[in-house]
Amino acid sequence: MNIFHSLDRYGIQNFEFFHTNDHAATNRDRAFLAKVETMRPSHIIHVPTIMAVPGNISLETMGGIRRTLGIPIINYHLDAIKPVWRAMVIHLAQEADLVILLDGAAPEPYAQRFPRPETKCISLWSPTPAQYAKTSADSLQALEKDISVSFLGTLSGYTDRSEIIDHLLANNINVTVNAPGQYLEADSYYQILRRSQIVINFSTIQNWQKYGARPIYQLKGRVFEAAACHSFLLEQDNPLTPRYFTPGVEYDSFTDPADALAKIRRYLLDTGTRKAMAARMHRSFMEKYHPRIFWERVFAAL
Repeated sequence: MNIFHSLDRYGIQNFEFFHTNDHAATNRDRAFLAKVETMRPSHIIHVPTIMAVPGNISLETMGGIRRTLGIPIINYHLDAIKPVWRAMVIHLAQEADLVILLDGAAPEPYAQRFPRPETKCISLWSPTPAQYAKTSADSLQALEKDISVSFLGTLSGYTDRSEIIDHLLANNINVTVNAPGQYLEADSYYQILRRSQIVINFSTIQNWQKYGARPIYQLKGRVFEAAACHSFLLEQDNPLTPRYFTPGVEYDSFTDPADALAKIRRYLLDTGTRKAMAARMHRSFMEKYHPRIFWERVFAAL
């Protein structure tokens, strides 16, 4: 929902949703065509499911819309770096004008395999709704950081996450986590991030061990959410986040449970350094990764 809830900051307020899982497979394409005929949108933003059939609108329908009505189609992929998604990105690019990778995947290996060479591919980041990024000095000063450490992601299937969180809890670090299966509305989710002194984040994909001996890293949306919320980010060491923010200056990283524990203890005590780094990361977010900039990059690429 971050993608769509950041649109109005760019000045696009007239948009509608079409949820594919609200329609039976036998009627999904007809319902989508009817909505397109009624609305006649300037663009179609497609956030696909991993199930090509019957989860997504058929390529035949998408292609007909592109060619007959001249409406550009933009595919957004939040998990392109995951092996299970890679073939899907190529498959769905058959009827897309622009493919956007949001998780740190390099665009070149995908673009080289696209069926149509004119389909463009760019790598961006997960946009954050601007209403959760407080910009005034007064609002930042008034913000009460009464949560020591938070992690609001999934633990199931992530052994490295569970290992770190369990180690922190066993050593008397109070970590706010969401309950298994719990879904937080955006307001509640961002409120917890904004109240957190430290937002801890993990960068490996789920069950990466089944793909090989080396971790597969992913640029998580939580990186930019923490930056928007003016919270200090402590993240699992990875090669992707340093492309966007400077480690040791705007955020810090950890390598194992002992390192995570030591750094959390250090930054909880060193309030000045923690706040200064969070402020620098927030400034970078506002200058480089604000949703307005995100959407400018999208439409400039078409």
